[in-house]
Amino acid sequence: MGLLTVHLYRPFSLEYFFKYIPETVKVITVLDRVKEINAQSEPLYMDVKTAYYGRENQP
Repeated sequence: MGLLTVHLYRPFSLEYFFKYIPETVKVITVLDRVKEINAQSEPLYMDVKTAYYGRENQP
């Protein structure tokens, strides 16, 4: 179990994100306090989801 705290995430850096997330991770939970009206989901969640798009080991 681990915790990655994001203080400022734009621009979202895949290099730093994957530096601290191990390849063996199976589950990721994103807690975001931003609510955007008419948005599909919260922005940090969408960035994390997009970071794993097309990767072999997706949690």
